[in-house]
Amino acid sequence: MKQAELVGMIKRPFTNKDSHTVITLYKSLVRPNHEYCIQVWNPFLRKDIILLENVQRWAPKLITGLTHESYEKRLSILQLTALETRRKTGDLIEAFIILKNFANVDSSM
Repeated sequence: MKQAELVGMIKRPFTNKDSHTVITLYKSLVRPNHEYCIQVWNPFLRKDIILLENVQRWAPKLITGLTHESYEKRLSILQLTALETRRKTGDLIEAFIILKNFANVDSSM
């Protein structure tokens, strides 16, 4: 299922779009699809990054009262991080796990 379709599933059935409901649904339905095996398929083309980020730009706009705020302002109000920042954080965590030998990685490969 496409990411925009998942956000549409959040948008259509709810008339009261308070921040708690929308963000809970977004974090449980949409964001896991964005972050699944992100270290393997991490997009490096700017157009792919923008495509993924646009889904997150759209979801907080569903919340009543935040439609006219900037993207960065919506993220700070909702205490969300940009997807690009989350990918970089995931990369750093994965590097830490490998460097500290918490993962069974064959160094000869």
